[in-house]
Amino acid sequence: MMSSVVLAMLALAVLLGISAFVPALADRLRLPATTLLAIVGIAIGGLLFFTDTHMFPGWSPGLGGLIGNLADLHIPPDMLLLVFLPILLFESSISLDARALRDDLVPVLAMAVLAVLVTTLVVGITLNPFTAVPLAGCLLLGAVVATTDPIAVIGVFREVGAPRRLSDLVEGESLLNDAAAIALFSAFVAALRAGNDGDPTAIAWTFLWDFIGGGLFGLVLGRLGAALLTRLDRAGPAEITLSVSLAYLAYIIGEDVLHISGVVATVAAGLAFGYLGRRRMSTGSWGAIHHVWQQLGFWAASLVFMMAAMLIPKVLVEFRLHDFFLLVVLILATFAARIFVLYAVIPLLTALKLAAPIRSAYRLVMLWGGLRGAVTLALALAVSELPGIAQEVKHLVEVVAVSYVLFTLFVQGTTLRALIGWLGLNQLGPLERMVRDRALELSQTDMLDRLRLEAVRLGIDPETSPEIDRLNKARLALPRRVAPLGDDMLSQQLTAALLTVTQREATLYVEEIGRGLAGRRTAAQLLANTDLLQDALQTDGVRGYRSAAKRLSRFDWYMRLCVWIQRTFRWSTPLARQLADRFEVMLISRRVMNECVEFARERLPSLFEPRVAETALHVVRDRKELVDRSFDALELQYPDYAEALRARYLDRAALRMEEDAYRQMLQDRLITPPVYRNLMETTRLRAHRLEEAPTLDLHMDIPAILRELPLFKGLAPEQIEAVSRLLRPRMVLPRERIVRSGALGDRMYFVASGAVEVVLDEPVRLGTGDFFGELGLLTREPRRADVVAMGYCHLLELHADVFDRFLAADPQAAAAIRRVAAERLGVWQEPAEPAS
Repeated sequence: MMSSVVLAMLALAVLLGISAFVPALADRLRLPATTLLAIVGIAIGGLLFFTDTHMFPGWSPGLGGLIGNLADLHIPPDMLLLVFLPILLFESSISLDARALRDDLVPVLAMAVLAVLVTTLVVGITLNPFTAVPLAGCLLLGAVVATTDPIAVIGVFREVGAPRRLSDLVEGESLLNDAAAIALFSAFVAALRAGNDGDPTAIAWTFLWDFIGGGLFGLVLGRLGAALLTRLDRAGPAEITLSVSLAYLAYIIGEDVLHISGVVATVAAGLAFGYLGRRRMSTGSWGAIHHVWQQLGFWAASLVFMMAAMLIPKVLVEFRLHDFFLLVVLILATFAARIFVLYAVIPLLTALKLAAPIRSAYRLVMLWGGLRGAVTLALALAVSELPGIAQEVKHLVEVVAVSYVLFTLFVQGTTLRALIGWLGLNQLGPLERMVRDRALELSQTDMLDRLRLEAVRLGIDPETSPEIDRLNKARLALPRRVAPLGDDMLSQQLTAALLTVTQREATLYVEEIGRGLAGRRTAAQLLANTDLLQDALQTDGVRGYRSAAKRLSRFDWYMRLCVWIQRTFRWSTPLARQLADRFEVMLISRRVMNECVEFARERLPSLFEPRVAETALHVVRDRKELVDRSFDALELQYPDYAEALRARYLDRAALRMEEDAYRQMLQDRLITPPVYRNLMETTRLRAHRLEEAPTLDLHMDIPAILRELPLFKGLAPEQIEAVSRLLRPRMVLPRERIVRSGALGDRMYFVASGAVEVVLDEPVRLGTGDFFGELGLLTREPRRADVVAMGYCHLLELHADVFDRFLAADPQAAAAIRRVAAERLGVWQEPAEPAS
């Protein structure tokens, strides 16, 4: 008799071996892989259930004994959820585009949460009159069948080339509705054990706590895991191990320690980990992690489906005629609930501007594609092992839910591909077809040239080659555009062209981040910028792109808050940090935008109309000029810091090149592993030193500033200290209005560095060492002109309350101020545009 451990390992080995052949066989049979896995699992389960060593006396004792031992192997359904569900959820969530999910968050939540609630209620209320099971038992069945399974559906979508948004909607729904269904499942199980139908208020509060608590805990854990990625080896075992640990920690701690939804916690952790991880690692490093998770997800999906399906024969032998009637009612009820959400709730959300419109074809596919799978099976089968549940409830949930899963797999799953084809969702749109034809033409022309050259090298006449002839005919057969494109198509092309450039920009940023050339805060900002540009393009086309580009060159609320803190509390650290981050963002953006301009110049004409490619290039150049101006303004004010930042960037680049060279030497066996580790240890020490950005000095030391200004030359040290106590430093951002015409003059300013412009009929520019605003203090009259900063400026501010003390403390400066004021009164005395 084999031990349970040996039997379990044997079962896993057999099932993994079978699963290796399922994808190819499913493709050949034109079946969803999930449906074929269910067939295999049911077949194995039937064999184990109906076979014992006495039924086949002709078999060898070894084989018969093996089958008998496997039949005795007990697989608890709740164990299936604990072992495999975290892997399935985490793999799906790190693969999902979090930005796309954010864009469709309202409809996804409607399908994931509201649809589960509606389905549970409709199923429970509809079935209750037709069975002796209490309402809580019927609602329990509704919660079990409310969760959808994306595995089969997404597999079909990828095979037929369904639109990306449709895939994101279905996958986002299925990720979150597991949590809603499991939360309701637990609530109704507790109600049945207590002998009642449950307290709706308590169930609602528990539901909200599970969702909100699970989401917050998962986000914190996912961000923490992503932050630790940069501390580990790149795409090595440590990072992959961390991600696997993160999946189980989120699920188990959330479920059993914090008593919140472990499913939501795992999904939120995966979304945060995936979104931040791919932005903090190179494309190759993240690709290696993602590849391993795809393998883990394939194993988990295959095993959980087959293991759950293996238990189906034991359930179906109890199927009765009345159960068939209940199954029909259940099918109608679930469709009615899903129709209500898709065709009543979603249009209402769209009308309220809470969600983007969803095409009717998408909604029809979402209706028919609501397949149930492993989670529904595991929950239904787990009911049989729960203590305190009446036998009639166990029978209802097990038999009817399992039968419903089989209906969705073998009826809806096998016809979903045909429905997508009938709706034309597997077809490219006009713009995509045009871009595809242009790409085919270019690639085939290039291939023809290379094949002709290769044929000549081989001594073959290119004109007699069948392959060259075939390619030439295929190229000539491509549709040619004979009529000019309309304005709508040109606008779509321009949007597509700018999206192509923006995606290239994002890719270049990811490469910079992966090579360690950008800090963590800088990396997050750079990729957030490209997200903003893509959102603007998809919402408002080229106009939105231009508007977003201008917004990125301005200062956000946090920068202005830091400026206010510096002026109010004289605390410069937050402002210095923000300016340093902006410096690095603009430095890397400037380098990347140079490559984007070249990319637009060289690649866009091959894919888009000449007029479109030229316009897109012009728009990208305008964005580059905005970045250049932003960086130049910073460099003009802080030239030493700009030079230090460039040197640090170059040192980082050299360090990465050195590391790449060492890896190549190790791969070519030019150095031994000990030598490689020693060399890499040296580079790691240098990399650690380069992680810290150079300190940005805002030059807010008032005595040092006064010593450099011509107006205060010759002052004794004690006079410098006395004057310094009367002045306050002030940082001014480019284009900020410092003095407003018509306002009361309560202070004057000395320009420590930078330049300002006095807005008159003929604007007057004042630079380092000049001052302004003195007329308001001397004449006590309102301001006579606006004064605007031309770039980053450092000013020394003198308030009216201490103006007289200042004049007394420095007679030389007082005389100069009065002399300049008299000159300005004479020159700027104009009624229409009075002087400052």
